[in-house]
Amino acid sequence: MACKVNAITSYFTAVVVLAILILVTYNVVLLSSYKQTIVTQTRMKDEGLVHQNKAQKLNPLDLIPKFRSRKDSLLKQPPINEQEHFIDKIPKRQLLDNTIYSEDLNGEDLQRFEYCESSMRQSNVIPSRDKCNFLDSTGREAVALVSFPGSGNTWIRGLLEELTGVCTGAVYCDISLRAEGFSGEFVRSGSVLVVKTHRHSPIWTGTNLRRPLSESEGKYGSAVFVVRNPFKALVAEWNRIVANGFNSHTVFLDTHVKQAGEEWFGENSRWAEFVHGQARKWFIMIYNWIHKNRHQPLLLIKYEQLRNNKALEMHKILKFLDIKFTIEEVQTRIDNGFSTFHRRKNNVTFEHFTIEQKRWVNSAILNATALTETLDFREYLINV
Repeated sequence: MACKVNAITSYFTAVVVLAILILVTYNVVLLSSYKQTIVTQTRMKDEGLVHQNKAQKLNPLDLIPKFRSRKDSLLKQPPINEQEHFIDKIPKRQLLDNTIYSEDLNGEDLQRFEYCESSMRQSNVIPSRDKCNFLDSTGREAVALVSFPGSGNTWIRGLLEELTGVCTGAVYCDISLRAEGFSGEFVRSGSVLVVKTHRHSPIWTGTNLRRPLSESEGKYGSAVFVVRNPFKALVAEWNRIVANGFNSHTVFLDTHVKQAGEEWFGENSRWAEFVHGQARKWFIMIYNWIHKNRHQPLLLIKYEQLRNNKALEMHKILKFLDIKFTIEEVQTRIDNGFSTFHRRKNNVTFEHFTIEQKRWVNSAILNATALTETLDFREYLINV
């Protein structure tokens, strides 16, 4: 009987010892794995390779410190080269005379500025440093710089910033443009010289809205409308879309100047669908902005005329914005002007549009011309 008890005791003792050994081994392996994870994350962080979820939805109010100045936020960004990016060493552009500048953004403008920077950091893109100044928006209504996509909106923004030293804004947070120096991305108030938009129709100040504004909308006191040959604008916008991989959330820093190959045009089903829908949008934008709201202050600029005489057309825009430059002063300032986002003309040997697609676009051109007696877009027509 005693032998049987001793055997049972030995059995349970062995089981307990084995369990303790298993537990100790598990903890050792777990601790080793944890240490390896910490080392790996530290190395990735040091190398700037920590992956962040781009699809995470952010609330700007949760991300933005309430009493943080714009200059402080720029100083806290990780510099590419610390010797080149001290805020006090940044060369400022030539500023306008007799213009009030606000050193810091505040309220909703600051929230939008910081939100756009937060989006850049999530995409592992370093925000550019200050290259322009914001205006004191007190009593100044926002001015829309509106165009169909691919009509030179970004190019004009660059020219305006080079000429005046004042930031231009946008209803969007385009990470690629923010990285290239457009500090006013996502700011849509009177704090910026003009606000880029591709909206189908405007919302003017004083308008009684039946629904609250979405984050991509804004109110404007006046507008500069840039119109371009729709055949050219469609190709330019399609080049950007193809370069961006049909994904508006993918970050390619040069998608505004890319060129698509022949296989993306002609009988390509995606291109055909794009032309059919966007030719109609080109007409709708002219109808809603120019014809339907013809009693609102609006300046029409033709892209082709701007290409032929930048000084004259930019002088018109500056005069509309109540900025008093002579044409000679404008010419002097843009002799070495902004061209980074102005696509260079390529010698394309293939046909972009089928006969049917040309008819769709021609129809939009004729419909736009028929709206008023003063607007004539028939120069854009292509013989079919």
